[in-house]
Amino acid sequence: MGSDLLSIGSSGVLAQQKMLWTTSNNISNVNTQGYTRQATTLYTNTSGLGVGVSQTDRLINSYAQREVWRDTSTVEYYQTAYEQMYSTDQLLSSSSSSINTALSSYFSAFDTANENPSSSSSREALLSSVTSMVERFQSLSGSLSTQYKTINSSIEGEVKDINTLLGGINELNQQIARADKSSDGSTLNIVDQRDELIRQLSEKMDIRTVAQSNGTTLVNLSTGQSLVLSSGAATLAVTSGDPDAQQTGLQLPGGSSKSNLNTKVGGSLGGNFEARDQLGPVQRELGQLAIALADATNEQNKQGMTLNNQLGTDIFTLPTSTGLPSSQNTGTGSINVSFIAGEGSKVTANDFEIRFTSATAFEVYKLDGNSSSLVTSGSTPPSQFDLTDYGLQFDISGTPAAGDVITLQPTKNAAAGLSAAISSTDDFALAAPVIGSASSSNYGSGTIALVDVYNTGSSPVLTVVA
Repeated sequence: MGSDLLSIGSSGVLAQQKMLWTTSNNISNVNTQGYTRQATTLYTNTSGLGVGVSQTDRLINSYAQREVWRDTSTVEYYQTAYEQMYSTDQLLSSSSSSINTALSSYFSAFDTANENPSSSSSREALLSSVTSMVERFQSLSGSLSTQYKTINSSIEGEVKDINTLLGGINELNQQIARADKSSDGSTLNIVDQRDELIRQLSEKMDIRTVAQSNGTTLVNLSTGQSLVLSSGAATLAVTSGDPDAQQTGLQLPGGSSKSNLNTKVGGSLGGNFEARDQLGPVQRELGQLAIALADATNEQNKQGMTLNNQLGTDIFTLPTSTGLPSSQNTGTGSINVSFIAGEGSKVTANDFEIRFTSATAFEVYKLDGNSSSLVTSGSTPPSQFDLTDYGLQFDISGTPAAGDVITLQPTKNAAAGLSAAISSTDDFALAAPVIGSASSSNYGSGTIALVDVYNTGSSPVLTVVA
């Protein structure tokens, strides 16, 4: 007889012992992060009586697990973007830091000064309001720049964590591939550890997984790029922007070459990139507002007379900026950007790109997100070029070469660069430059009133006849 009572009994005891091991393992790991409950299945002895082989497996639905990873990535993406933009919303909406509060005080001070233009106290309050307005623009722009840098630091930290996770997943894959599949199931704990690292990776990026017959799992980005292969793991890198170094990107090495990744990678990493993409336009729109307000105030002040009986001058000094050359440029061309006086209302929040088709000819493109549109073209000399439809003036210097590209960001730091041009309360031109009054000897009832001032230059507009 192939089996006796002793062998039959011992097979049953050993089988039950293994089931007890599985149960105790489940109980001891009830609070272990990433642990998956296991179950042992017993099979009859095919060559005799008693219990034959047993198989321990994880109780998990692979489809549900992959869906959890996808949903985890989506939740982390929106959560990260929300948290980053929430601080921006608080900054711009708080009464202690918002531009709205400063604007209200600014216009209120102007109203008070206009009602009593000879009052030194109202003029002092107006000058203080101008200074406060400038400081508020500078402070807000500085805070937005700081947050931009903070997000970039978060991106670098996320990439560092991702590389650590990729390396860990690859190492555990190698252990799983070398493990004895006929063991008592303890190697399943390694699989749990590997899947927990994949879950953590799904918090950082939107990923897809492919299970292999040897128990290992390949990991790819949702867009198809490989992150973990059977031969090893990739290493992501953060690259400096070109020409704006702060506009960092992602790079994935592939053999002897490196490819730039789209920053729409999902997860917390993608959420940081999304928040940064939203923050840039906010800072440019703040600069646009600063230029429009300052230029309109300057033009209005030029139409009046100061306490010194002089025509008014600028109250604000509009900032200038320097174009950012591409690292691929071969020429030495550079461009300074300034705002055309009186055209502040035409300034937009867009960046521009100057593409030189030759050493003297260029094309101007307006940038809008990831797209661009041709605005106009020009040539040098002269070195000064006015883009009047957008209230901008370019001063081109150096020696550009065909193919060179220079990016212009006129409004990005415009709020930070705004400054007050006056320091005396006498410089507010609150009086009309022309006063019409009727002679006491007039017999008629005719009156004259000032409608507008069209010329504030120094050259005479009336011809005096002797």
